[in-house]
Amino acid sequence: MVEPPELADVIDWFLAAEPSLPREPFQLTPYLRVSDPAKAYAAWRIDIASTSSVRKQVLLQELQQLRECVERGGVSSARHSRADVKIMPPPSPRIVTASSRIVTPEQHRREQRQTREVERLGRGPRYSSQ
Repeated sequence: MVEPPELADVIDWFLAAEPSLPREPFQLTPYLRVSDPAKAYAAWRIDIASTSSVRKQVLLQELQQLRECVERGGVSSARHSRADVKIMPPPSPRIVTASSRIVTPEQHRREQRQTREVERLGRGPRYSSQ
């Protein structure tokens, strides 16, 4: 398979630079952290040997990001400070009932208890014609 020139160039750079690439975790992009560089490098070597054109496009993007990061000196094992991280509380659990209402688990349990109590007593909802 013939590779585009930019892919061949970035692959050659990666293979030559691999021995000097960081061995500690680093932030590749603002949204992508490489937590195990040895595994990442091994995965990229596997992708280089791959024949998938889709995988090659992803490989091109990832290796270009790595190259840019290394060339600008941005490969760093420093983690974000606590001031940079916004911790969001987990979303509260919700249940969608048969009537398509969204209720909390507590509301759902309360309604189920009430329904069981009505069924136990043998009384169902009464409808008036008025």
